[in-house]
Amino acid sequence: MTDAAIRSFVYLLDPLCGWCYGAAPAIRWLREQPGVTVLARPVGLFAWDQARALDGMRDHIHAADARIAALTGQVFSAAYADRVIGDAAARLDSGPATSALFAAERQRAGGALDLLAAIQAARWVEGRDIADQAVLGALAAGLGLVLPDDEVADDAALRQWVDEAAMLLTRSGTGGVPTLLRQQDGRLQVVPSAYLYQSRARLADLLAA
Repeated sequence: MTDAAIRSFVYLLDPLCGWCYGAAPAIRWLREQPGVTVLARPVGLFAWDQARALDGMRDHIHAADARIAALTGQVFSAAYADRVIGDAAARLDSGPATSALFAAERQRAGGALDLLAAIQAARWVEGRDIADQAVLGALAAGLGLVLPDDEVADDAALRQWVDEAAMLLTRSGTGGVPTLLRQQDGRLQVVPSAYLYQSRARLADLLAA
């Protein structure tokens, strides 16, 4: 296959973003199409100094989860509601997962998206704490990946990786994640967010254009 036949996308996300979880089936479908590459780039939405307590956000999260489930059919399990959202000490901290995605992508192309899918299932279906390094290590091992023993939040390359993604998000003008960018004619163009939640025919038309 020639380079001209390869269609490239950059997917801006955060591992704790419920709408990114809602977009997971569309991203999976896109990756399965011949000649398509999708590059995952976390933007640090809830990472490191952006981490926060869950207090006061539970009602908002439950309402958003219900909307996402109705729109996409994605599973938000009772285990997730009880163990994750229901945990009085719960925090939104995507730093460890972001570091894990960075390590996964360094080990193999597409590794970040492979691990992201496992992380999303662990959180929203299995109700596991995806800020736990042991959980992340086990998920990575199941994919043939090896994570560092500790989060590498002070790694300059990691910080640059996330900062560049955050800059792309700002320049896109979308205001948040998930944001899917299509590389065309040397430029990155925003794919309408509705394409990630509606019929795959929209994405198919995009690929055929």
